[in-house]
Amino acid sequence: MCGIVFAGLVSGAFSRSTVWKGALVLVPIVILGYVYSLSRTAAAAPDAIQLAPTEDEEFVEVGS
Repeated sequence: MCGIVFAGLVSGAFSRSTVWKGALVLVPIVILGYVYSLSRTAAAAPDAIQLAPTEDEEFVEVGS
């Protein structure tokens, strides 16, 4: 919510061309941050952690 309010205040305080120039300057920074977070996530979660079962796994049925 704070980000929405901040964006509204900034867009009202400056002309549209100034806001667009500022946004275009931030795009490479956001992309680099995204790539960095992907690399850190891949390093922190090795291939041993899988979200979906593979074909090699067997399901064990538990009966009561």
